[in-house]
Amino acid sequence: MARHLNDEQILIGTGGISSPEDALRMIGAGADLVEAFSAFIFEGPSWPGEVSRALQRA
Repeated sequence: MARHLNDEQILIGTGGISSPEDALRMIGAGADLVEAFSAFIFEGPSWPGEVSRALQRA
C-alpha cells in the first residue's frame, strides 16, 4: 500500500500491534504511524511508554 501513496498521504498501521516488534514490522512495511488501542486497553497505561522506549532503542 505504501508504494501507491504519494509523500503527502499518511499511512496508519492498525490491527495486531501488541509488541514493539509488531510496531516495527508495521513501520518497516511503510506505516507513518501505528495505532494500538486494544493493546493499550489490555496491557494497561504503561504500555505506550514501554513500546515507545523500545522503539527508540531499535
